[in-house]
This record gives sequence, C-alpha cells and structure tokens, in this order.
Amino acid sequence: MTPRRRTITAVGALAGFLALGACAAPVDRAAAPTSPTTTSSPAGDAASAAPTPSPAPADLVADDPHPRADLARGGTLVLPLASLPANLNAFHVDGTVAPWREVTSATDPGLYRYSPEGKVLPRREYLTALPTVRRTADGTTITYRLDPRAVWNDGTPIDHRTFEATWRVHRAPVDKGGFNAVPTTAYAQISRVAPGKDPHEVVVTTRGHVHPVTDLFTRLVHPRLAEEGTFDTLMRDEPHPELRSGPWTIAALDRQAGTVTLEPSPRWWGDEPVLERIVFRSLEPSAALPAFRAGELDVVDVSHPAASAQIDGAPDLDLRHGPSLATTVLVLNSGSPVLADRRVRAAVRQGLDREQLLAVRFGGLGHTEKPADSALYQPFQPEARDNTPRNGGPGAARAALDAAGWTPGADGVRTKDGTPLALRFTLHGDDPLGVALAQTVQTQVRPLGVDVRIDTRPASAFGTTMANKDYDLLLAGGGSDTPSPVSAMCQTMCSTSPGNASGIGTPEIDARIAALPDIADDAARARAVNDVERDWLALDGQVPLWHGPALRATRAGLANLGPSGFAALTPRWEDVGWVEGSAAANR
Repeated sequence: MTPRRRTITAVGALAGFLALGACAAPVDRAAAPTSPTTTSSPAGDAASAAPTPSPAPADLVADDPHPRADLARGGTLVLPLASLPANLNAFHVDGTVAPWREVTSATDPGLYRYSPEGKVLPRREYLTALPTVRRTADGTTITYRLDPRAVWNDGTPIDHRTFEATWRVHRAPVDKGGFNAVPTTAYAQISRVAPGKDPHEVVVTTRGHVHPVTDLFTRLVHPRLAEEGTFDTLMRDEPHPELRSGPWTIAALDRQAGTVTLEPSPRWWGDEPVLERIVFRSLEPSAALPAFRAGELDVVDVSHPAASAQIDGAPDLDLRHGPSLATTVLVLNSGSPVLADRRVRAAVRQGLDREQLLAVRFGGLGHTEKPADSALYQPFQPEARDNTPRNGGPGAARAALDAAGWTPGADGVRTKDGTPLALRFTLHGDDPLGVALAQTVQTQVRPLGVDVRIDTRPASAFGTTMANKDYDLLLAGGGSDTPSPVSAMCQTMCSTSPGNASGIGTPEIDARIAALPDIADDAARARAVNDVERDWLALDGQVPLWHGPALRATRAGLANLGPSGFAALTPRWEDVGWVEGSAAANR
C-alpha cells in the first residue's frame, strides 16, 4: 500500500522527537463520509461499513479550532524543526523522518484527511469523493474522481500519469527496480493504472484484493521522480518546489542555517492560506525552549520534565495536550557485531526495567502510563493488543549470555574471545533527559556484564546515523502516516527493508506482511497484524517503551494547530493562523 510510512525520529533530543501535531479543519470533523463507496459485497474495507465520524472526544483534540473568518490575514508562524533529512524526497528511505513529514504535509499532495479518531475523509482539493470500489473473484477495481483544477506546481496535471508514477516508485523495490523508496505493501498487486471516462478519472486494477484501499495513493509522486536515478538523487540537496503541490510552497531552504521558509503557493486552487509565511527553524532542544520564551518560536514541545520551569513566564502562553501518535522504542541493531547474536539482544531486553525508564521519562510531568504493548496500534484504538515478549528478568538474561559464550570478567564486564561485551548507546542532541535515559539503561544492564558507552552526536547527524545504521542501541520515536498499520509494516519490519532500523526479520514474516492486504475482514486483519508484530518483537530487535502525551506550548491566539489525534497527520495548513486581536496577529 502506499506511502503509509512510519516516520522515524531521534529521541536523544526528547523535546523534538515527535512531528508537531497539526490541525484538521474544524468544519469537517463530523461531516464527510468515511469510506469508499463499494459496488460489491459489504465485506470489504475497514471503512466500508463505518459510520459517519462523531465529534472528536475532548481528550484527542487541543488545536483551538476557529473558522477562517475569525483569523487575521497575514502574519508569520515560526515552528521548530528537529533536523533536515539526508534526502529531501519524502518518499526516499533517507527522507522519511517525522520533522520533514510535517513540512511536506503543507507542500506535497495527499488524497485524504483523517478525523481525530482515524476515520478517512477525502481531501477535496484533490479527490472529489472517496474512491468507488468494485470487487470480483479475481481482483479489485478502484475508481478515483479528481478535482479538474489539481496540478503540480510546474503545471503538470495530477491525473493517471501521477498515479502511474506513484505505483511505479513504490512497486519498484519488489521488482528490484532502481528506486530506493520506502517499502510498502500491496503495490505489487496492482496490475494496471489507466485513465477513466475523462482525464479527471483514474482507474486502478489489482490482482487479488487490497484492504483498506484508502491506504493506497495516500500521497502522490510527481511523474518526473518516477525515472530511475532521478528519484534517488534529484532531491538529495534541493527541494525542487516545482515538483510538489499544496497550499504552501518551499520558498527557501538553508541547510547550514537549518531553516525552511514556506510561502503561499501561487498555483494553489483551494482556500488561500491565512498566514503570509511559515518558517521552520532547526534548534537544539536546549535552544528551543529559551527561543519560545523570548518570542522567537511560536510552538515548542514541552513533554519534558524540565520544560515547564523553562517556559514559566513566557508571554501569551497556551498549553495544549493530547495523545501522541508515536511510539518510542529501544532499537537493538542486529547489524552490530555483538548484537548479531539474538541471545545477546534477548539478554539486553530482559535486563531492562521499562517501568523505571518511564519514571525517568515522565517524572515531573504528572503523566502516567504503562509500558507500550505495541508500536503499531495506538492505545486509544480498539485493535491494540499486548504483543511484547515475556520478560524472564536478569536471571534469564544472564543465562542467555552464558549460552552465547560471554564469560564474566574481573571488572564485571563479560568477554568473548578477548572482546568485551560493549555497546554504544547513540544519542542525538544535547538534551539532558536523553542522557538520563541512556544512563538508566547503562545502569540496568551493567549487572549482566554489559558495558554501555554513551555516544553523543549533534541532532543534525540523525539522518546520516540512520542511513548508515551506525549505532548499537538507539532510542527512536516512530509514527505513521495513516491510522491503518498495514501498509507501513514492511518498511520497519521486512527483513530486506532499508527502513528496518534493527535489521531483524525472516522471509516467513515478510510473506505474512505481504498477505495482510488480502484479508477482507477487519477484525481478522487486525488479529493478523498483531500476530505478526508479536512474532517480530520476539526476535528482539526492538523494545516498545512508551507512547507518551503530545504536550505543546503555543503562543496564545494560534488557531487550528495542536494535538488532534490522527487529524494531525493531514493538517489543513491553509486554515492555520492568528485569531484577530491576538498579540501575535500584529507582528
């Protein structure tokens, strides 16, 4: 399925590890139908029999919703940016990081929006209605009706050629093609993309069935990028705004300064953006909070025990909180010589006290939660299940290391063939909380005979670290681009995927992931998803730790921006602005 990517971000710098929760336009939260129209049996997609979404529960949404009429025209919004990716193509394996996903949600096209609870709505500037679906014994025909005005910034129409390019790019890894794209599920099942009854209709035919169809073509690829070589290299250093489409366009990008400036796109055919400019600034966490207090940033993450003291007294402060859409995990890199042995990875996992790590992470915030059970479903989703392996504790951990041939040394560190059992714990940024978490892991596994050494790098090095898989242990926050986990699972879990940070997996699990879109029954598909994650986590390449809250300090008067459940994945950036009469509206 398509760019339902899992965006991965460093958690060495906790203050910026999540993509900023952006808004959904308040007027549509309970208005539109939630599923593709089906002309076949109702036993189809998850959304096929779904009810119209109800108003969002208050605990999911904190984005200060306002109609556009309440907002002042013009003004600038300055947002934090944790880092820029190694590749500015958001579909490339080196470009799928959460901070860049947030930027491109304003500048790149997507067919859908989501309600806070995860119901699917059409992004009507591109898709006039949700696709119709016709199923036969042999396959599925999906018909998309596009807005005739929809174009790329270079004037290229968004039509069947765009869909064909998106298919080609995401099918190619399966076909050993020349695209280093984020691995997805189900593109290989597409047999044909063709124009429909006119240039504004696209008909997609698949072999077999695809569920849910709204995970296909969630975001689109410009036809020029569907050229071998171009996809991997063209946007490595330059953003190429002409190959994007959305209400905002990238006016300037400065890697050295760490800034991205957006301006309203002259090609946009929908509602004109309220703001005059959006600026993303890359800052170390130690600088972001003082910058907010000084009025140099308008939003900052405060899901950090020390943050409240640093922003206390900031002018026009508005605190907004909701559930996070990311899961923080400890990654154990099986490509590391020491961690290549599953028994060593199992020992490290069983030496961890996740409750203690949560106490360190959330101490002083007044937030409590149990350790994460899954990295695929959010706790507020009914499909969520505990998929983590049983923890045998330190005794089982020591037995695993004994069996692996690591013997205790005089200094307490185990050795094997003269090599000490030493692991690097890689952090990015200067956040003391990241150091405290690494030190906690260090203390927890030291009695097992494992020597953990903290390796601190600049926040800007995260993309390079991930691309080179240059770490042993790493805290990472992973989130997804859609409420359904199916299409992104291969990215992080398939054994051959470049996006698999731990490198673990098996051909058997790969095949089970590939078969998930064939499961028509929603409950059965969710059970299969959970079963796959359970068996994959048992390989000990990743340990789910916490979901956490999304806590944002926001300049008062900022409307339609803030934590909002799954709606944060598909923001209407054209509706973000300053309430008329607010202090910031006069800047």
